[in-house]
Amino acid sequence: MIPVAFELYNKMHLFGKVEENKLMYAARLSGRLSGAEPGYASQCVACGDCLQKCPQQLDIPDFMAAVADEMEDDHLAARLAMAQKMFRIKAP
Repeated sequence: MIPVAFELYNKMHLFGKVEENKLMYAARLSGRLSGAEPGYASQCVACGDCLQKCPQQLDIPDFMAAVADEMEDDHLAARLAMAQKMFRIKAP
């Protein structure tokens, strides 16, 4: 889920579509679209396993903390509820 989190965070900063990207973050990383487990940036435990796998040598744990700070605000649950209605996703 790291690439998806970075993709939406970067799009938000590049194109300024804050609410659109935060909505897609809630929907895509909740796992409800794909049936996967949730993969929010805030779930990163900063173990560092990703560091040696990153071809760009990014400090992924630090970036994941930044993504979580911006994308997972007080409205995350409301965005997820909206996404569930928009995409007709059944709640777990």
